[in-house]
Amino acid sequence: MVTKGTTPTTHGFAYQDSGVRFVKVESLANHRIAHERCVYIGNDAHQALKRSQLSPGDVLISIAGTLGRVAVVQDQDVPANTNQAVALIRLTGEPHPEYVAHALDSSVAKKAVEEGGRGVGLQNLNLGQVSGLPVVFAPVPEQERIVKALDSYFSRLDDAVATLERVQRNLKRYRASVLKAAVEGRLVPTEAELARTEGRDYEPADVLLARILKERKARWLGREAEKRRAKAEAKATKAAKSWTKGDEEAALAKARAVAAKKYKAPASPDTSALPELPEGWCWVTVDQLTSDEPWSLTDGPFGSNLKTAHYTDAGPRVVRLQNIGDGEFKDAEAHISEEHYNSLLKHAVHAGDLVVSSLGEELPRACAVPDSLGPAIVKADCIRFAPDVQLSAARFVMHALNSTPTRRRTEKLVHGVGRPRIGLTLLRRVPLPLPPLAEQRRIANEIDRTLSVATHACDEVAAQNDRVGRLRQSILKWAFGGKLVDQDPNDEPASVLLERIKAERENAQAAAKAKNKAGRTKRKKKPA
Repeated sequence: MVTKGTTPTTHGFAYQDSGVRFVKVESLANHRIAHERCVYIGNDAHQALKRSQLSPGDVLISIAGTLGRVAVVQDQDVPANTNQAVALIRLTGEPHPEYVAHALDSSVAKKAVEEGGRGVGLQNLNLGQVSGLPVVFAPVPEQERIVKALDSYFSRLDDAVATLERVQRNLKRYRASVLKAAVEGRLVPTEAELARTEGRDYEPADVLLARILKERKARWLGREAEKRRAKAEAKATKAAKSWTKGDEEAALAKARAVAAKKYKAPASPDTSALPELPEGWCWVTVDQLTSDEPWSLTDGPFGSNLKTAHYTDAGPRVVRLQNIGDGEFKDAEAHISEEHYNSLLKHAVHAGDLVVSSLGEELPRACAVPDSLGPAIVKADCIRFAPDVQLSAARFVMHALNSTPTRRRTEKLVHGVGRPRIGLTLLRRVPLPLPPLAEQRRIANEIDRTLSVATHACDEVAAQNDRVGRLRQSILKWAFGGKLVDQDPNDEPASVLLERIKAERENAQAAAKAKNKAGRTKRKKKPA
């Protein structure tokens, strides 16, 4: 029998904090039901939803969203129910449930699942497709031998995977500790220390910041004043009025005064709750670090301006969330036409810029745009951030954004928001530690040098994980190709077992049909 569950809420039942387990797709892990990933329903719902009730020995496979997750129901799992995203396979006769589960994990079945689930939107399989999934059937005694052998092999592979996962966690912790040391001034000697040792002066970060902000304000006021002066001159010319040097000076003075009132300085950090920094460092906000060039801090286009339908096979790139790793640009390609790119230039990113994820669990997450990217724009939920090169080294800023202390401070800014998200307004307020410029460059170089070994180790771990996955499939291929265990000529052939199962099923169907017919006849018979 192949069926699927149903959602309790469609039948008037609600989920509870405890009660009968309710199994979802995410509950299926490593051929077992992960109890900690289940939700709960009441006993009334359990009794009413008979079709979705599970029994020990049932084989489950996910058929919506993430396809092909497999589990076998154990004695300790019941009572339990499942929903419509999970198909329930109740075996007839003597097949070994674990054998069937392994068969559904094989490359042949996985390929059938992948092909059956193709389509637009949420992928899913129907029960007919599940019933038609290919399973190599062996004699029952051989099924038991295969399951025993697979358990032995896979337990060792699982141990290897656990070791690799432990290495990955350690590498992640090591990376975090390096970045934390970097943003706290403990990774390289500070500029203040070196200057004293070498008997020279240096420009502290707060002095550099004040100078750059003053220059930035002067440039802005100059541009705005010139715009207003030119507008006043054009108005006088249009009215056929004379325009003297005195008029020029008066218009320019007035324009400067008006512009000065309208100037909005970048947000400065509230340092009352921030830790003390090393000598020569100061606190800044992302807003203060941003270049004063147009669109230096901007997010991607929303709504109909950029949809999946606009993507092309080639052309300028679209930077999406999946491109933004922790200090690493991941090259998952998406393209738009040259014409569409030209209409979205205010969202363009360039080599040397940073791109920041505004959505996800760990915010902010930033990486540098590689030189090889070429023309590109950011998509929604991605932010282009071009730091002022006179004030900061982009790679230091990237590492500071990705550091644990910055992320903890950012969590406080987004606290109370349902889905973790940080837009432009909040990102502007994120405080960052700023060392002198020369020290920023030394820190960035030392981070890159220190983490290069860890990066190589991470790549090796990923390669070993891939190797384990391939080895697992090779073992399954041997198992279902009759090469993993010895075959016994005395075993009852699988064809005989299948014929017996078929006969039992037909007899059961005939009996059910006869029972239904008898019930209908009894209801039609008139009382005496």
